[in-house]
Amino acid sequence: IKNGVKKEVVPLLMLEGVGRIRARSLYNGGFKHPRDLENAYSRDLVKLPNIGPGLAEMLAGKKGPEQTKL
Repeated sequence: IKNGVKKEVVPLLMLEGVGRIRARSLYNGGFKHPRDLENAYSRDLVKLPNIGPGLAEMLAGKKGPEQTKL
């Protein structure tokens, strides 16, 4: 544990708009690494706690970060 973040969620922290809470939510939802999101659908991501529609679309690759308001 470093700064309140467990080792297993550190790769998810590389994603824009994802902090430790959202990283844990993604991890618990089965997304262990950013590459796991390559085939994800925003409709599935938005079902996870702390993941809103805009972020879900961005993470699923439907919108660029400059088009999404967080």
